[in-house]
Amino acid sequence: MEKVIPLDIPLLNREICRYLSQKDLSQFTLVSKTWSTWFSPALWRSISFNRGLPDIETLSRKQEHIQIIRSLSMTEAGTIRDRLSFPNLQRLEFSYSWNSSGLHRVELRVLRMLESIQTLRCLKISLALHHDDVFRQWIRTLQVLPFLKQLELSCHQFVGGRALQEFLQQCHRLESLELGFAGNNPNVDQEDQDELRAAKAAIEKMPVMQLRRLSFNSTFDIYSETILHPLLERCRNLETLDLSRLNHTPTLKHLASILKDNRLPNFRHWLVGGLYGEDCQNAHAEMLGSFECGLKSITTAGDPGIEALTQHHVHSLTNLNLNDTPVKLLTFSNLMAALTNLRSVKAFISSESSDDDFDQAIDEEWMCIDLRSLELHLDTPTRTPKRARRFIDGHQWRGSRAQRCLDYVFSQITKLRDLERLQLSCSQDDLFLMKRGYLGQLAGLKQLRTLDLNKTPPSEFGELEALWMLRNWPKLAQVKDQGAPDVFRTTLLAKRPLIQVES
Repeated sequence: MEKVIPLDIPLLNREICRYLSQKDLSQFTLVSKTWSTWFSPALWRSISFNRGLPDIETLSRKQEHIQIIRSLSMTEAGTIRDRLSFPNLQRLEFSYSWNSSGLHRVELRVLRMLESIQTLRCLKISLALHHDDVFRQWIRTLQVLPFLKQLELSCHQFVGGRALQEFLQQCHRLESLELGFAGNNPNVDQEDQDELRAAKAAIEKMPVMQLRRLSFNSTFDIYSETILHPLLERCRNLETLDLSRLNHTPTLKHLASILKDNRLPNFRHWLVGGLYGEDCQNAHAEMLGSFECGLKSITTAGDPGIEALTQHHVHSLTNLNLNDTPVKLLTFSNLMAALTNLRSVKAFISSESSDDDFDQAIDEEWMCIDLRSLELHLDTPTRTPKRARRFIDGHQWRGSRAQRCLDYVFSQITKLRDLERLQLSCSQDDLFLMKRGYLGQLAGLKQLRTLDLNKTPPSEFGELEALWMLRNWPKLAQVKDQGAPDVFRTTLLAKRPLIQVES
């Protein structure tokens, strides 16, 4: 009976390679020809061109393994188009670049190259679609990519309504579409306006699209009502909508009317940018109150609409991402107290508020005790009253507002017994030190797998902290240490060799 080697079994091979870094895979391929056969496919599955064009001969030998290419420039693609075919390529991401004079000729050659990659499922590309020859070739390319399901397209010039409508007709098979239009608002003449109105009427008559995810962000305000509004009417299967760069009251009101009529029954994931002005914020609150079944996730860079979220989405919302825009501690505390089913939270908290607000905030008890991922940055004030400017071991007096804010946050974190990922940073302290820090309070986080110290300078980390983490966090598998001393890393690896320590 022939001996079966586990790594010869494709399913087991893929599962094992999931847990190996690129460095590990690279070293394994050098052991022998057999090991190279086992590990080369995983090593070459995904490549990035962000450091320039790799050796063409090597790429040619390994191209059958390549399924993902990232950060490829148009000029680099033009260089390799006649020498490489990438027979199993599934995802291709071109690097972001501003369209310049003459680049549209390169784009034409690259689009013709894409026609030969029949396996392509995901494409990220920037094009000068205001050039008619590029647009026509782009339409021909889309027509011959039968497996394309995800498309991210950005343009840096105004594109006419007729071209946009014709392009959207080619997107009926897609599951995910991300559109970005950037540039100065053009002087839209009467002919352009008539063309956009005609495009709107044509889009309204298009068949229902298969899109489950749509991202539409444009600096051209005229696109909102003429292109986006009718497009939303055609996306009955939509689950995720990203308008994170759009601050447009009529669009939010239009979306609210669609939701009230239950024309987006699967819509659960919402990404929105900063909402400026009372009218826009009111329209957003109206939209949030129009859901039949409630949101599962929201990402926002502005007012999260706390009243609407806590009234209409308290039982459904599991993911809250407040991005990098500071929110008041009271606002954050109220959300954490009301949204009981949260599983993932990201927020930038400012404790700058009136004394009454601050005292009220630190009285709130977090009720989302099933949280799995928590990422917080605390913008605590550095000033304290003159009479309170006392220091202990170089740190501020423990009665300061900054210290009270940290005491409150960590008192709530200790209750999150199912937490698996933690990133918490502050401008003042090394929060995870045994002395002067809060590490000793977190012994109950037995499910913690990832500790991210990316924004907390662990300059004083040492053997004491490493041993405590290993003793109290039995499932800890990854630490991002942002340049901790060598003794911290070596202690972790000596006691738990499989742990991943990343700088």
